[in-house]
Amino acid sequence: MKIGRNAPCPCGSGKKYKKCCGTDSASGTMAAESEPRVDRMFGSNADGDDVCMASLVRDDTDVQDLMTRHGVKASPNQWVISSGACGHVRVDGSFDTMEAALDHGRAKYGAQRWTGPTMVL
Repeated sequence: MKIGRNAPCPCGSGKKYKKCCGTDSASGTMAAESEPRVDRMFGSNADGDDVCMASLVRDDTDVQDLMTRHGVKASPNQWVISSGACGHVRVDGSFDTMEAALDHGRAKYGAQRWTGPTMVL
């Protein structure tokens, strides 16, 4: 299913897709559909319920947002784990590798399966 440019981003950020996951952060242009970035992984439990999300901190805007909204210190190219409903999101991090973030999601939130734009773990 194709996501419309003006649709809310499925990552739950509250931004439009074109201003969030649909943007190539280096150039600010729409990311090509044939070039998905692995900057988010969604964790689900044994029942298939989504329980958390691992996200790559892409730039200084993300760093500032994490500190302002969640009190989390992170640097670009680090990973964080988030969980919870809109308005009640908890963020844990920062992790130097995606694997470390996924391990934390497994231990804290019971994530057993991870899916992203190009892979399933």
